[in-house]
Amino acid sequence: MREITIGKNDAGQRLDRFVSKSLPLLPPALLQKYIRLKRIKCNGARAQRDQRLQEGDILQLYINDEFFDKPREDNLFLTLFKPSLDIVYEDENLLLLNKRPGLVVHADDTEKVNTLINHIQAYLYQKREWNPRWENAFTPALCNRIDRNTGGIVIAAKNAETLRIINQKIRDREIDKRYLCVTLGRPRPPEGEVSCFLLKDEQKKQVSVYHRPVPGGKTTVTRYRTLETRGELSLLEVELKQSQQEMDSLRQSEMQTAVYQHDMRHHLNMISGLLASGSPQQAQEYIQKVQSDVKAIPPRRFCENETVNLLCSSFVQKAEKSGVTLNVDARVPAHLPISDTELCSLLSNALENALRAASTLRPEFRRTVDLYCGIRLNKLLIEVRNPYDTPPVMRDGIPVSDAAGHGFGCRSIQAIAQQRGGLCQFLAERGTFLLRVVLPAKGVAK
Repeated sequence: MREITIGKNDAGQRLDRFVSKSLPLLPPALLQKYIRLKRIKCNGARAQRDQRLQEGDILQLYINDEFFDKPREDNLFLTLFKPSLDIVYEDENLLLLNKRPGLVVHADDTEKVNTLINHIQAYLYQKREWNPRWENAFTPALCNRIDRNTGGIVIAAKNAETLRIINQKIRDREIDKRYLCVTLGRPRPPEGEVSCFLLKDEQKKQVSVYHRPVPGGKTTVTRYRTLETRGELSLLEVELKQSQQEMDSLRQSEMQTAVYQHDMRHHLNMISGLLASGSPQQAQEYIQKVQSDVKAIPPRRFCENETVNLLCSSFVQKAEKSGVTLNVDARVPAHLPISDTELCSLLSNALENALRAASTLRPEFRRTVDLYCGIRLNKLLIEVRNPYDTPPVMRDGIPVSDAAGHGFGCRSIQAIAQQRGGLCQFLAERGTFLLRVVLPAKGVAK
């Protein structure tokens, strides 16, 4: 309970308006409710919302302490009396929410209060599942974002462990994001992959699309599939794949590896000092921390080409998590006549498909994937082999599947090979599936 003594300058005001100005975080509807429930009293007696305050009056406020704080961006959720959420699924760890178009997920220059994250925090606060005063640092957070004018599913974590797990699954591409959109006209071909460059104007909050590299632009690959066409309108399923962001993330991991290698001498000195001071337990904890940090960093050197190194390092780690052995024989020079985006798309799709197939094999099969990538006779040769237990269904020389989201990768590989004047083969013989891509690489040293 807190008390407020009415001074000369506050006298004459209505009680509800004075409390509203004094506690800007208290929602008006909750203020009226507290007056009715006698959680706001005047001079120890029941108060009326429209009564005029007199100098010397004492207000008794039986209100949670957080409502007395000054408004900040991190506590504006308190002003939402009735959170508006379309909850698709909820348990003790997470929420799946259907975000409506027009609602921003986080505060920006145009909206500070009516955001998805504020509604989520207000909802959990009112359910007594979360209170910022119970936590040192954690607040309920979103695992994925959707633009203001886009509607769809957003994942919200109720605790730090769930946030870490879901974010890791998104990074490992165990969770992907697909869109439905309507276009004017019929895409030709009806399904495929489009590469372009995005440049955002931060002042105008607009994104421009270019079909050539531009300073500051980010590479993006869009996979699409036509689901239905009516007249001039087409319904598409779209998957966005920002290759540049994936490459930047892998480069950051490689930099972290180099830092740990450089700092190993300092780590050893720290461990030696802890042991000398009679603190073996702290030394052991420090060793485990360094081991954990280093283990989380995947990059290794396979060849001179940075893109191939980064992608192979990432997929070796993914293979280990899936119980698959990925054998890499890479002999690729630093520079190639194809873009990093195309090389990333080729290797990522090929290895992703192979690892998925190998990871589902019965226990009696050897779960291995073999990658060869190198220059032969002025050609870039990429071969990926993996065993299978059930022969794949082939259509027009390409493996097909009825599973949702499957098939894009093979068509993307074929499209890049055709655009580059190369060859692409998918072969299944004697229990081994082989993908072979041959691209012109004239003038490139072995």
